[in-house]
Amino acid sequence: MIKLFSILLNGKSSLFSYIIVVREMLEKLKGKKLLASELLSQLSFFETSDIIRFPGIQQIKGVVRCFRCGHMLKRGRNQQFLEGNIMYYCSHCIQMGKVDESTELYHLPNDTRDQLLVTCTWEGELTIHQHKIAKQLVKHYQEGHDTLVHAVTGAGKTEMLYPLILEVISHGGSVCLAAPRTDVCIELFKRISPLFTCESCLIYGGSDKPSKFVPLIVCTTHQLYRYYQAFDCLVLDEVDAFPFRGNPSLEYAVDQSVKLTGKRVLLTATPSAKQLHDVKQGLLKKETLFLRYHGRPLPVPDFVYCPSYLGGQTILPKQLQQLINQQLTNQRRTLIFVPTIATGKHLSKLLKKHYPTSRIANVSSVDHARHEKVEKMRDNYFDLLVTTTILERGVTFSDIDVIVFGAHHPIYNTASLVQIAGRVGRKNEFPNGHVYYLHEGQSLAMKKSRKQIKLMNRIGALMNSELSDV
Repeated sequence: MIKLFSILLNGKSSLFSYIIVVREMLEKLKGKKLLASELLSQLSFFETSDIIRFPGIQQIKGVVRCFRCGHMLKRGRNQQFLEGNIMYYCSHCIQMGKVDESTELYHLPNDTRDQLLVTCTWEGELTIHQHKIAKQLVKHYQEGHDTLVHAVTGAGKTEMLYPLILEVISHGGSVCLAAPRTDVCIELFKRISPLFTCESCLIYGGSDKPSKFVPLIVCTTHQLYRYYQAFDCLVLDEVDAFPFRGNPSLEYAVDQSVKLTGKRVLLTATPSAKQLHDVKQGLLKKETLFLRYHGRPLPVPDFVYCPSYLGGQTILPKQLQQLINQQLTNQRRTLIFVPTIATGKHLSKLLKKHYPTSRIANVSSVDHARHEKVEKMRDNYFDLLVTTTILERGVTFSDIDVIVFGAHHPIYNTASLVQIAGRVGRKNEFPNGHVYYLHEGQSLAMKKSRKQIKLMNRIGALMNSELSDV
């Protein structure tokens, strides 16, 4: 029985409204660590026997860190003069509400284990290799193991998760699917949410926050800062992607958000050295699939020399113009990746000038209309879509080719180039396409990405031959 010791609301309220307020507060707090201001604006103080309070800033063995995001704080840089005292505060997650030494974070454990009658309405069918991995994911979860799934782009990683999601939720557990980028999360939620007959929600910066904890959550990795020992199973998609890879604060958020008995599933086409080391040490089980679900190989990129400095130019580089002419003549819709936002803006202006009858658009992280433009690209509206790396992963278009303009640029590492190439040929109806790396000199990342793609294709071919021999 929850006992309320002290609560201040605006004016007098009935017992009925009071009960509703408390119930909503507890539902919102379950599995999370939140500021009092995030719970109810009218609520000035509360305390229950189930709610746990943590200091917002913790000092352990001389190390000062924010309990919400795990960011380590430095003397002077992360201090302020407040109420006559010098206090630490966290600037790293301040956009979620200020945390300092006078702040407390409130937490209600997610100990609900009610079994749910949940079904999956997906009418597709897993391949033999997909089915094997899906079965192993359930087995590893039941046996208490974390799993790394190393699979090529277009292997059908999402579909392989469906049996695991059913297993966890039907036994009263909670599942979170997290990815570093908003666009990936939106795409993921659109695919998964309609298939499961349980409550689900999508959370990212600027989205409506759910009023209660639901069994199936899709969110950006940054939103994991708000959760604490909440999930029985956390699926982390695209673990090699910016801004997650090499970010200790986001890794802290992942570790904090999973229950002590909870398990993780890591999905990637390009695992890190640390993840492979954890596999060797027995800390991770590993499942591998180097074959796309439709059985066709990954597109191998063509290297094309092309100047990439646009500056104040009013004409397109000759090599790029010849390639665009070829694409438009063959009625091939094309994604054109650029290394910077400024390059994308300039290039799209030049393209519109040279091809006034073609439908051309430009998207980037600062474009508020990018989701609408991506939908139009899916609907075959645009002929050319110029984009930064925000579309390098997690999005699927039915029948496209890809051009990487300035592929030698340092922003393109091996993993991102592999992912970009993986945008082509993802659909069963359109398994083929072309990838062009336009460069001013072949970078090591370019060479490694092509070598990696060829290697995965060889292994995939062997897997295909094994099937034909069965």
